[in-house]
Amino acid sequence: KEHVNGVGLLKGEILMKELSMTPIEAIENGKRLTYSKQLAEKIGHFAKAFYPRPVMYRFSDHGSTLGLRGAYKHLHHQEMFKLEIEAVKLVRNVLNLNNLGVVLPVARKTRELVEIKQVLSSAGLHRSPTFKIWMTVATPANVFLIDEFIKTGIDGVCIDTSELAMLMLGIDPKDHNVAHLYDEVDPSVLVAAAYVITAAQKHRITSILSGLAPSLYPSLLDKAVTWGVTAVS
Repeated sequence: KEHVNGVGLLKGEILMKELSMTPIEAIENGKRLTYSKQLAEKIGHFAKAFYPRPVMYRFSDHGSTLGLRGAYKHLHHQEMFKLEIEAVKLVRNVLNLNNLGVVLPVARKTRELVEIKQVLSSAGLHRSPTFKIWMTVATPANVFLIDEFIKTGIDGVCIDTSELAMLMLGIDPKDHNVAHLYDEVDPSVLVAAAYVITAAQKHRITSILSGLAPSLYPSLLDKAVTWGVTAVS
């Protein structure tokens, strides 16, 4: 931990796998607070270890289908979303670890981004100099309309090369029939990443490159630095 500046992408769905119950079970059995406390303990473990360096928690981004996920899922299943929101509040307000910020899962439309920020605000999580809100960039829509997404009011963009490659190329890397065509450094992915990083730099917000590609392809890091990327996760 001494050689990094923080945690750029702490994925909610990974931490949630380690809990004693699922979100649905917590809601059905009246154990919402217990669930949020368990999740807060997991998140707090990282926030405390890296304090005062920033730790960015990405709200869970898993779903049974390609469509039912991300911001859309959280907006339509707010009871489950509120479990994670409460966990974030516990870490910041009870454990006093205000180095914790959040990354919003992929929003396909700007209105989804606006609405999910409104849900956070109504719960008492307001964007401020001490509470950063980033958005995930994973779809062509995010890329082409990045200026409009940024104008809704965010502090950073997290470019997920793994998901961006999947959706730019229209390939499911888990499908063995086409997995060999999947490429996180395909020219289309690189052009998209460069475009988003340049836009972030223009708007003076953070840009971070995440996914497998930054670890597997050192040449990508050289290009990303040239484009003006802020950080790599």
